[in-house]
Amino acid sequence: HCKTIHFIRHAEATSNKAAHGLAKGSKERNDAYDDPRWFDARLSEEGEKQCVPLLKKCEDLSYQLVVVSPLTRALQTAQTALGQIPRATPATMSRA
Repeated sequence: HCKTIHFIRHAEATSNKAAHGLAKGSKERNDAYDDPRWFDARLSEEGEKQCVPLLKKCEDLSYQLVVVSPLTRALQTAQTALGQIPRATPATMSRA
């Protein structure tokens, strides 16, 4: 019995927007992504708009399991695309 797996990247976050004005590969752009202020960035206004067509694509999607990063931008994208997602205990991993 086969399963289908769908991968969705988060929509534009405020961190992406902050770095867009900087040259790709530049130290300044890399520094912008490394800035702790942007670690758990929310979706930008553009990111929220990007979720609208995603919602339309996902409205007839049936699913049994949703695995989402605990970062705000990923949670916002998933909630917008899939609606209210039942909460479960976050999984944690440790290395031996």
